[in-house]
Amino acid sequence: MSDIPEQTQSTNMETSEPDSSGSLFYRTITHSGKAGIKIKGSRFIAHAEPAFDEEQCKHLIGRYQKCYHDASHVCFAYRTGVGDRSAYRFSDAGEPAGSAGAPIFKVIEGTGLTNVIILVIRYFGGTKLGIGGLVRAYTDATRTVLASIETVKKIITKPLHFQIEYDVFKPVLRELSAKHAEITEQNYADKIVFHVSVPINSWMLLKNNLTNMTSGKVEFLPLHEGKTGR
Repeated sequence: MSDIPEQTQSTNMETSEPDSSGSLFYRTITHSGKAGIKIKGSRFIAHAEPAFDEEQCKHLIGRYQKCYHDASHVCFAYRTGVGDRSAYRFSDAGEPAGSAGAPIFKVIEGTGLTNVIILVIRYFGGTKLGIGGLVRAYTDATRTVLASIETVKKIITKPLHFQIEYDVFKPVLRELSAKHAEITEQNYADKIVFHVSVPINSWMLLKNNLTNMTSGKVEFLPLHEGKTGR
């Protein structure tokens, strides 16, 4: 595999799976990690960071390139999103093609992680490792940093924004709780406006139930109005 161009790369790689309750979730990390290995004089320093979109990944890449400006190579791979909304990129950063970025990415892919970027910085130690040696080094560095931090499951959600009359407030709250919807914003005026984050496999059912229990008086708002969260 060669480096993927700068533009967004979408893929249908499956990163989600149902848990015991039937909710769809993905695996990710919640905090950064750092680990290093040394091979024949070369130092490989691996950093793992949570990242929610490509803009954040680009920011992190620039930050580490500046921080390790004296390094021989700053290689990386990232994946964000799930399903047909996932995107990924990797870079050998001057190492022989396929010897750095692709091995990092294969570890990410193999562990089923998303919303993560891993950067492996190399300080050349004077001895060439060859393609096979580099692949093993970048693979081992990536596995080492991931072994140092906890991975978690997060439910895949979709935003829902709507407003209701005050007289159905309590039953609506019960319905939101029953569907495990998280209220991200709530405003009180002539009507009550809800911005909620809903498990994606319950989203349509919740919409239908809200319509039925309010006798069609619920007003669903465009998704760009209000906060959607992450």
